[in-house]
Amino acid sequence: MEKLNQSPLGRKQSRDQHPRLWSLLLIGFVCISILSATFALYRYISDNEHRHQVSIANAKLSEVISTLEQFNQSGEKQLTWLSAQLSRYPNLEERLWLSFSSDLMKLFPRFKKASWLDQSGNIIWASGNALYSSNKLHSIASKLSSIAIWPGYTLSKNNEQISITMMMESKRENVLLGYLTVEYSLTSLLSEFENTLLTDSQVLVTKIDTPDDPVESGNIFSYRTVGFGKETVKLGIIQTVPPYPSLTSPQMLVFVAGIAAATIVSIILYNLEISLINKRELKDKVGALTTEINEISDRENYLQFIALYDPKTLLPNRYSLQQYLVKALAVEKELVLSCIEITNLNEIKDMFGKHISEQLLESIVKRFRAVVPKNAMLARVESSQFMTSVAGMCQLEAEMQASQLKVCLEEEIHIDENLIIANCVIGIACRYDQSTTSGELQGFAETAVHQARKLGSGGIVTYNQVMQEDLQQLRIVEQSLRKAINQDNLDIQFQPQIDMKTFHLTGIEARVCWTSHQGNIIEAQKINAVAEETGLMRNLGEWIIDRALSEYSYMLDKRSAPSTISVNLSGRQFHNGLLADHLLQTIRRYDVPAARVQVTLDEQTLLEHVQDNLDVLYRLRLTGLTIIIDNFGMGYSSLTCLKQYPIDMIKIDKSLITDVENSEDNLVICQTMISMANILSLDVIAEGVESMQQHQILRNLGCLIGQGSYYFQEMDTESILNIIREQRTNQLYPRA
Repeated sequence: MEKLNQSPLGRKQSRDQHPRLWSLLLIGFVCISILSATFALYRYISDNEHRHQVSIANAKLSEVISTLEQFNQSGEKQLTWLSAQLSRYPNLEERLWLSFSSDLMKLFPRFKKASWLDQSGNIIWASGNALYSSNKLHSIASKLSSIAIWPGYTLSKNNEQISITMMMESKRENVLLGYLTVEYSLTSLLSEFENTLLTDSQVLVTKIDTPDDPVESGNIFSYRTVGFGKETVKLGIIQTVPPYPSLTSPQMLVFVAGIAAATIVSIILYNLEISLINKRELKDKVGALTTEINEISDRENYLQFIALYDPKTLLPNRYSLQQYLVKALAVEKELVLSCIEITNLNEIKDMFGKHISEQLLESIVKRFRAVVPKNAMLARVESSQFMTSVAGMCQLEAEMQASQLKVCLEEEIHIDENLIIANCVIGIACRYDQSTTSGELQGFAETAVHQARKLGSGGIVTYNQVMQEDLQQLRIVEQSLRKAINQDNLDIQFQPQIDMKTFHLTGIEARVCWTSHQGNIIEAQKINAVAEETGLMRNLGEWIIDRALSEYSYMLDKRSAPSTISVNLSGRQFHNGLLADHLLQTIRRYDVPAARVQVTLDEQTLLEHVQDNLDVLYRLRLTGLTIIIDNFGMGYSSLTCLKQYPIDMIKIDKSLITDVENSEDNLVICQTMISMANILSLDVIAEGVESMQQHQILRNLGCLIGQGSYYFQEMDTESILNIIREQRTNQLYPRA
């Protein structure tokens, strides 16, 4: 879950929920397009509306002109009829005129004035609101001779009032009797037409002299020329248009609809973009979650794999082997379990490196598969241990297979131009009892391989009951030893180290001893072996260091301490530095000079974990301690140890000292070792000197220090103090 919180779900922050720039540009473009279309449609509707209003104004103007023409035509007919009536009276009297004009005004109320003119155009009789002015009469008289078609018309304007005078000649038998004129107000007539034919927003206007007078901006003006004989009048309609269209007008509806559409579309597109962002983020989260689930599934599969298989060799591990054995023991009567241990795998790893050791493992697994049957269960249970189990195989077949496997594994392996030989031991466990469990069978195989390891490299051991009894006895000893360590029931003894020339005691080697409950004294070698096998060596080593340095500190306080004290360190605890750290801490705690302390290490210990051992040894040397190789000459890499490690002294193994007086080979070996040590400026200690003859031979070869039963047996602290005191009183050394 920790990784999930850091993933693309947890460790990755979610995106900003803001639209992208191109999305905003797209939304703006769509809105501008809608508004542009709206304005274009608004303009189109406004233009149509304008054209419609113009057509209405033209239609109304046509209607007004048509009505006016009808009125004129009706007036012309009336005037023709009246002139015909008056032609019957050659001499028109006033009484007759008054009666005639009175009837005329009643019949034609739009006629405001009527008059009778003689042949010269002089007014004889007149009626109406007022008489014609002299100017007007003169105008009428001047036009009588120019009229070709009757009736004739005359226009006059007085105080914004336009009047129309209609003239008709009166003849009798082609004899001109005079002229009949009638006048009506064109302005009043048009006002009547305006009230009856036009709407409130339409106004009739007449333009006689200036037809192009400016019209108020925004209004519609339509005009035509109306003829009255030879006279003309510009008659027009002004259509008043409001400065702003009403809210219910089509263009305003289109405008509002366009604004609303642009707003709605922009909101929809914005929400769509947000939705797409959310979907994309959700998709990313789902993808990240899917990836995380796959990773978790892969991790679970990997964990399940490493729980059942060894990751380096891909072989089943101990748990898988346990499951297999449980199932196999339930159905099989005969079952064999073999434990194969590569004894020098750690040395190969230290010598050639991790890469070579891993390739070696791959080659070993291939050789395993080439020998074991296909139905066999092959598992890697520890770093250097493999187990193979075959159902239905007897003990003899298992031993034959183990022999083939040993031969196959110990053949030379070439890896990166390196020649490597793997050594192995094999332990075989067979199912003898139906009640044997899988855990017990594995324990039997491990006991057998443990016994094979004791016998040496290349051993093959089949488990038997005696091994189990030995193992049980080892467990009993382990429990007793653990209890003795915890309760401080062990004791420390010192093996004196003697100067072979002066027989003076120059140093001591600390050794543990233990008296069991039965009163038996158990030697240090057996105690160390039990501790190594049971994992108690670290506890035992720390106890020995504490007790030895405590006793040596006591000797220093008594001013009767030997020059040096030697402490053996276990190989299994040495390479990790824990035991060395404890040694240095103990030296400081008891205030023991580091130059007086010697560290003894087995040769085999130095060949394991080379780099780690080098680091620890150099740390000890820098502190001032002396490094001694124990059992020198018993391994195959003694010279390698002298070359690689900071060694100060070597201790010749007692197996080479034994019978040195009778064995020429042992004598040559000892001579060679001592000479080589002298050349390398190394001191030599001869261990296990048991006779004067051995003492003399080794002293003559150049060995300076010896220890063994010839000089002294192991002794306690007080005995060491007494020897030192005797040396100081210049007494002869015992056995001198």
